[in-house]
Amino acid sequence: DHRLLTKCQRGNWRVRPATDVPCNAIFKTSGKYVGGLGVSPSPLQARLLAAYLGDGRLERGRRRSWNAKKGRKIQRLHKLLTELSISFRSAPIESAPGWTQTVIWSTDATWLEDFTPLRQLQWASLDWSFAARRAFLDELRYWDGDSVGKVGLRFFTAKQAEAEIVTAMAALSEMSVSVRVDVRDNRPDQQPQYVVNINDRVERAVSKRPKPTTNLFGEVYCLTVPSGFIVVR
Repeated sequence: DHRLLTKCQRGNWRVRPATDVPCNAIFKTSGKYVGGLGVSPSPLQARLLAAYLGDGRLERGRRRSWNAKKGRKIQRLHKLLTELSISFRSAPIESAPGWTQTVIWSTDATWLEDFTPLRQLQWASLDWSFAARRAFLDELRYWDGDSVGKVGLRFFTAKQAEAEIVTAMAALSEMSVSVRVDVRDNRPDQQPQYVVNINDRVERAVSKRPKPTTNLFGEVYCLTVPSGFIVVR
């Protein structure tokens, strides 16, 4: 008897008990949390934060650096730094032919450490503004990710907490998201890789009615919120 928000292919959104949800019903897969309740980076700053988490390095002293070999990453980084009016120095790495190091002074971008201390994405990022979250998620494709189709992207990380924060951020930013754990070569001793798939599709159709289950044991809790609905990931 749980109340669900669904609609048919050509109908309007309705509240139905789960027992009355028809086949091919459409569900919401994400919501829009406006956010911005606390301190938030600008959308452009959020893009550099994605680049910093992906390929940046926290060095001793007052420097932040990026080591890159791919020309597209170097050009992308220089473009972001230029648009943010952050001075940088870029030079080939003598000990690593083909690689380029780009260095900035920490004092020119103190907010990098404020929003991602020790290069760690924080749960507080869910309270960034909607525009900042969307910019951050979109920028992931250029660093630890790639593009899928015209609007989709994938994000790869070995950090479970980072994967969870990114999926939560997407679910609150009008983006559909799923995550899977990839263990290459079927080796259980290898560190798992989390693959996060994100796209702009905010609705999903369910082609089959879910089958009732009878293998539940223990107490069952019902979460209640003022609106009556929750966003799950």
